[in-house]
Amino acid sequence: MSFKITHKIMTPDNTHLSTHTLEKTKSFTLDDIDQVYFGQLNCCACGCEGDYYDMEGSYDSKERSLRMINRAIRKLSMSGDVSSLDDYIFELKTETYDSGYWGDDVKENGIRIYLKENKKKVNKNLDN
Repeated sequence: MSFKITHKIMTPDNTHLSTHTLEKTKSFTLDDIDQVYFGQLNCCACGCEGDYYDMEGSYDSKERSLRMINRAIRKLSMSGDVSSLDDYIFELKTETYDSGYWGDDVKENGIRIYLKENKKKVNKNLDN
């Protein structure tokens, strides 16, 4: 089964391009997914503020992982506000809220899908 996500290209500083926002459509299958993340987006990606799931069930049971992956695909496929980085990481903000008393601690929750496809390419570019 193939899935499609329409997404906006993000710049390296994680903001949308201001003048000409590029929209693309990416098709992929369940086998193309490396992992999925549910949690806080505007922080590190170590997993301390969210949960990761993969097809093998490395982080949780395989059944729960598959349910969460399907949920992520469904939400990102239906949304028109998905951002991407390098056509490899897809992100959807699902909630923005202020957790500080004085309105100074804005948090963003959401979903990220990481595809396997460009993982070697990204790692190779980091080595240069």
